[in-house]
Amino acid sequence: MCALAVAGLGQAADPQPYSVEFSAGERALEQTLRASSDLESLRRSSEVSPFALVLRARQDVERLRQVLDSGGYYGARIDITLDGYPLDEPELATMLEAVPAGQEVRVKVAVERGPLYHVREVRLDGTLPKSARTELGVEPGAPAVAADALAARDRVLATLQRQGYAFASAGTPIAYVDEREPLVDLEFPVASGEPISIGALRLRGLGRTHETIVRSRIRLQPGALYDPRVLERSRRDLLALGVFSGVSVRLPQADDGSHQAPVTFEFNERKRHALKLTADYSTDLGTDAGVTWTDRNVWGNAEQLELGANAVNLGGKATRALGYDVHANLVRPDPRRSERTQSYTVAAIKQSLQAYDVQSVTLGAQLEQRYSEWWTGTAGLQLRRSHITQQGQEYRYLLASVPLTARYDNTRQGNPLLDPVRGMRAAILLSPAESLDQPRQALLIAQISVAAFFDFTRGGDPGRTVLAARGIVGTVYGASQFRLPPDQRFYGGGSATVRGYRYQSVGPQFPDGTPAGGTTLAAAGVELRQRIGQRFGAALFVDTGQVTASKLPFNGTWSVGAGAGLRYYTPIGPVRVDLAVPVNPPPHADRFQLYIGLGQAF
Repeated sequence: MCALAVAGLGQAADPQPYSVEFSAGERALEQTLRASSDLESLRRSSEVSPFALVLRARQDVERLRQVLDSGGYYGARIDITLDGYPLDEPELATMLEAVPAGQEVRVKVAVERGPLYHVREVRLDGTLPKSARTELGVEPGAPAVAADALAARDRVLATLQRQGYAFASAGTPIAYVDEREPLVDLEFPVASGEPISIGALRLRGLGRTHETIVRSRIRLQPGALYDPRVLERSRRDLLALGVFSGVSVRLPQADDGSHQAPVTFEFNERKRHALKLTADYSTDLGTDAGVTWTDRNVWGNAEQLELGANAVNLGGKATRALGYDVHANLVRPDPRRSERTQSYTVAAIKQSLQAYDVQSVTLGAQLEQRYSEWWTGTAGLQLRRSHITQQGQEYRYLLASVPLTARYDNTRQGNPLLDPVRGMRAAILLSPAESLDQPRQALLIAQISVAAFFDFTRGGDPGRTVLAARGIVGTVYGASQFRLPPDQRFYGGGSATVRGYRYQSVGPQFPDGTPAGGTTLAAAGVELRQRIGQRFGAALFVDTGQVTASKLPFNGTWSVGAGAGLRYYTPIGPVRVDLAVPVNPPPHADRFQLYIGLGQAF
């Protein structure tokens, strides 16, 4: 009979279209089964003959049973029918042969999940320290869910490795199902081996980079107990030097009996020099375009020299003439402290804005210290000579300052251009300063900024639906509005504060409408970001802010802007196009502002 049925299928419709219907009594379970089913996932992408459809359905029974077993439903029943006929129907192949060409076969998957099985006994097959046994976390009476058992195995293995058992192993948990009661006995095969200490440290792949700076970033000490967390921190510290495109850590395959393991670090050095072109545009500030040349390893100790030149403010509504921004920046890792770097900067700026014209030269030095995975702090010295013209009056300033910053960032995005999807970034800036010209005066600029990111994605890839929010508060102590240099005052408007308003247009103004700047700033914004496909995205946002000449923030009129934007995601960050309008504009305000740049607004 079977031979005749197979032979007869040669005349059947090929391919055979079909539809699939799932019923499991619970929507979430039906969605899980549907996502695991070849009948469903291959229905449109991989057409089949009638005979192959029968094979696919039979294979789906085992696949779906594994899904149900992993959820603790070991006694589940799965019935798959094709046009109402079960898979064990002897004449099924012949019946499918008779289906008219082009007619769909109705495939129904009916599941009775039965009782949820629970753990009766937990056994360990192998040697295991008592301290690691407590990490299992699976107790008798718990639901016999495969994901929980696998997580318990991973916890035990991670604990063993943190305690120095570098070559510990843990196999897949084995479930012994009781055929009479809904109970499961779990057995965990483990082998801890012996504690391993660190042996010789070997470096491979170094070219220009000196061993001294590399070894200063490796936190391992020969003779110390093995700890994978220390290895990973060392690897990240080496990558943070900026001279390596990849750093890998290798250990031997097994203990050679000495209970010591040499550790080999393998390096891929990046190209020493890099050239980067940048450009962005906004209707208020116009077009900025520049070039940056970088030497990533000046003297072989991961020193980075950056030389940049930018033409700024071409054709902006808030600008009056083309300007420039040139700088040289040298960053030098501290050879004694892996968490510390030194930087030295020389910069010259010329801008002609509606608020003022400025030419300045800045000299600066900064020490950055990383205190933990999330916290960094900086302390610097800065000397700034500026020549400013505002309202036809010329001013010259020589300002010395000591900028102090504390930053918190748990977004796990080291590059600020990349797209944060969860976590928070916060910064506190305190900048005591003194004017060295006459009349001399001391002042303090303080600013706090916070940005938080919330991932609202439900299912699928994380980060597809993100709500981002930011807030900024700043104030100046020790100087009134017009005793403060114009380029040190607060201004609102533009992509950094309130989109939809021209740059520096939010806040106090002179009688002719020119921005005057203030001594306090408060701004906030919220943005909904939605990915569309793999490369594109969209955003909706609302910003608000105020700038006043008072001593305390939150005392002025709030300006509100709203808008929408498009995103194109690239490996180096999203290309951003935002269109924003003022919600409560003053007289003669622009109708809209357009912003184009690389990276999110915040």
